[in-house]
Formats: sequence, structure tokens, C-alpha cells
Amino acid sequence: MSEKLSKYNCEYCGEQYPETEDGNYTFIEINIRPYDLFCCESCVNNHIQDIENYKWSDWDDGKGLEDFYKDEIKNNWIGFPFQILSADNLQVIERGKIIGGNDE
Repeated sequence: MSEKLSKYNCEYCGEQYPETEDGNYTFIEINIRPYDLFCCESCVNNHIQDIENYKWSDWDDGKGLEDFYKDEIKNNWIGFPFQILSADNLQVIERGKIIGGNDE
């Protein structure tokens, strides 16, 4: 594991060493305000659920993230873009879009 890993962390939970099942260290980059960098699908899904459950309802002068993402919520986030990044240097490994529900 490289010392560079400690430079980055999951903006949702704070995890700095996000090891995947295959032993690689990766982050998920998905621009869901106010976060961009997540350590795993679980953190992405939890943040989406927080938005859908109005936990960010006072985010922008009384206008919540549920208002900002109303179309994405209506479409169950299908087609929302994300990238898998190397945790070592944040280089793109893979690009994709959410294909169903809250799953990547």
C-alpha cells in the first residue's frame, strides 16, 4: 500500500484505504453534492438515501438536495455517471452510469 493513499478519503465516511474484493484500492467518483469521492457503493447508496429522505433539505438556503436532484430521484438515478478511480493517484480506471436502482 502506497503512502499516497492517506492523501485521499471517502467524503461520506472518511475511509482512507478502500480495498475492493479483488484486493485493489479504488474510490468511486460520483458528483452527488456536496460529495464527489466515495469508498464503496454502500456510501454512495447511503448518501442517495439521505437525499431522498430529506436529510439535506436545508442545504442551499432552504432548498434541499431533494429539489436539486428531483429528476434523478424520479428516474431512480438511472443513467447518472460515475467513475472508478485508483486510490493511489485518482487516475480513472473505469467510467460508467448507474443502471438500476441505487446500484452501480
